[in-house]
Amino acid sequence: MCGQSQADAGLSAKASAQASVGQRGAILKDLVLESRTFVASIPDKLYFKIGEVSKIAELPTHVLRFWESEFGRIKPKRSPSGQRLYRRQDVELILKIKNLLYVKKYTIRGASKRLRIDDVPEATETRADLDLLKTIRRELESIRDLVS
Repeated sequence: MCGQSQADAGLSAKASAQASVGQRGAILKDLVLESRTFVASIPDKLYFKIGEVSKIAELPTHVLRFWESEFGRIKPKRSPSGQRLYRRQDVELILKIKNLLYVKKYTIRGASKRLRIDDVPEATETRADLDLLKTIRRELESIRDLVS
């Protein structure tokens, strides 16, 4: 009897741990969906001042200025008066960085590496590649038929 109660306790502890992991997963999914909503809610403008970007991304302005020094891809233009002017692509990148750092818990270095990996264009298949693959498939099928 004693062994069964310990097993039951172990199972219930395991079940509660899985439930808490599931809850954390649901919370993280909500945060990711929230960050996607931000991208959709970016106003249709050419340039944004740092205060506007701060409100959109819900980040303090000093964080945005720090990220400029850490992530070389964030390069706002400067107005004649020296004010930072962010483009839409800068704002989208800031939201992506925020997601990597705050939701996915990357370090700044890790987020930088991840952004570099994401920038590598995927190889596109050419028509010749597809034709070659079809030919190889037909040959393999004929070999399979011979063996069977």
